[in-house]
Amino acid sequence: MELTRLGDTNFSHVKIDSDLKNDEVNDALLQDLQTAGKKAGIVLKITSAKSDHSVNTKDGNKSRHGFQTAVDIATLDGKSDYKASNSTNGNKEFRDAGNKVKDVLVSMGYNWNSEKGHNKAVLWQTTTGGNHYNHLHVSNKTGQTSDVDQDFKFDSDDSKSDETKSDDKTGILDKMSPEQREKFNIKLLSMLGMSESKNKEEVLKETIRIKELMK
Repeated sequence: MELTRLGDTNFSHVKIDSDLKNDEVNDALLQDLQTAGKKAGIVLKITSAKSDHSVNTKDGNKSRHGFQTAVDIATLDGKSDYKASNSTNGNKEFRDAGNKVKDVLVSMGYNWNSEKGHNKAVLWQTTTGGNHYNHLHVSNKTGQTSDVDQDFKFDSDDSKSDETKSDDKTGILDKMSPEQREKFNIKLLSMLGMSESKNKEEVLKETIRIKELMK
């Protein structure tokens, strides 16, 4: 495993706290963080490595920081949130950015929220090993880098533009389950003075007409 002195790095999407310049970290981990940051379009700032981290985790296990195979990232695109303690409080922009970075890392083979038995892991939005709502903990025990899964896409409604959302032509009835649709149609037909016993062909025509009006 090759180690790289943090003060000697020059990445576009990975920055370093000034007090960590003499720390050495697994180079494959740093390369993967650069890949993840670039894919997510987010600049990651390493805020903890070996020198400023405790030997043990909050769970009492030996921290991978001490083996120079893990770092903490508490700043994303210049935003930090040290007060975050659950999945809803704190800075939403910071949380959304962290989710994007986590998603990319998972697509690269990093296990989410469990290090035990996994050479590559990311702890985020969990209290496993400590409060990981205010920072991402990322570790890589190997000397191997990873690529982003070629089929990876950000799966989030937030990633859709307003224009994309307004182009959704799905009607209200299309979004209902078959059971909901049937009840809805019966209620509407009743309001229009029609009954279920009426000729099925007429009921079908009326249902189609109602569906077109509601698109």
